[in-house]
Amino acid sequence: MADADNSNNPLLADYDFPPFDRVEPSHVRPGIRALLARLEGELEELEKGMEPAWERLVHPLECIVDRLDVVRNVVDHLKAVKDSPDLCAAVEDVQARSFHPASPLSLPLLP
Repeated sequence: MADADNSNNPLLADYDFPPFDRVEPSHVRPGIRALLARLEGELEELEKGMEPAWERLVHPLECIVDRLDVVRNVVDHLKAVKDSPDLCAAVEDVQARSFHPASPLSLPLLP
């Protein structure tokens, strides 16, 4: 079940330091799904106007991948310090739905 309102999902917020204290297992499924959808859209837009230049291709691509890495690391941290059956189920569900070997936005399996 996806959140109809992701505006309160801390995984989707812009931050300088991840809001670890606000992330709950219920944020993982809708947060990762919304983030992947947004980043896929950004990747598609990047592909449409692809220019072989650092600032027009490599830098934007790094920003897309970095955002996914940051959120994945927040979930990894939550799993390490506050693991629960709900969190395990959410992580497994997101991995099963998000892993596609050909996609640069695939989520690597969490330990």
